[in-house]
Amino acid sequence: MPALRVGARRRLERDLDAALDHAALDRAREVEALAHGARRGQQPVAAVEAGGRIHGFLRRARSTAQRGRPLPREGGEARVLFVARVSSSDQPGLRLRLAHEARRIATQHGYLDALESTTLRALERGDAREMADALRAFAGALDSHFALEEQVHFPALHGLDAGLAAEIGALVAEHGDFHQTLEALVAHAAAGAADRLRPEVLAGFGKLAAALRQHEEREEALFARSIATR
Repeated sequence: MPALRVGARRRLERDLDAALDHAALDRAREVEALAHGARRGQQPVAAVEAGGRIHGFLRRARSTAQRGRPLPREGGEARVLFVARVSSSDQPGLRLRLAHEARRIATQHGYLDALESTTLRALERGDAREMADALRAFAGALDSHFALEEQVHFPALHGLDAGLAAEIGALVAEHGDFHQTLEALVAHAAAGAADRLRPEVLAGFGKLAAALRQHEEREEALFARSIATR
């Protein structure tokens, strides 16, 4: 597959940046409102349901970047990483760009951590439908974050050091695993009475959240190490 031209890649990056920045601001407001409502005993699910609203935009942007080829999800198959987008001509400013990407990733991880706490409260209080809706919202936000990493952050990292391909590939493969785990949790949450399913759903989400935190730490450490050694 041919690489995107530099101008097209940069336009895609700006569009993705704008979408994520607006979503992060909106979600921060939603989380704050939810926490305030929870203190009054209100149901937290309503603030979570909008979680995937930017997912459609990012999915379309990602699809455009890939010339219409979808990212595979079935069977734990890793999604394709288009590292060819960063060319050798970008090298002079690539280290500075990478430092910027590292800061953005850390900020995005903080946003996801806040959303994780919101989702957990919804799982603790909601009925089966609300539990499934909360998990879908979290999955939408997580997939949007993964799309940005795979289309912008990781290509910059690979452009600085092609020797990181194996580590980057392992992280991308885990993205597919997280997606599949969340799909299974959604199906399980929607399958019956909340009181019967809640312990299993909470346990599954807790395990996923712990694995996601470790995944985030590895990503941030990889960027920090790469910047420090260049």
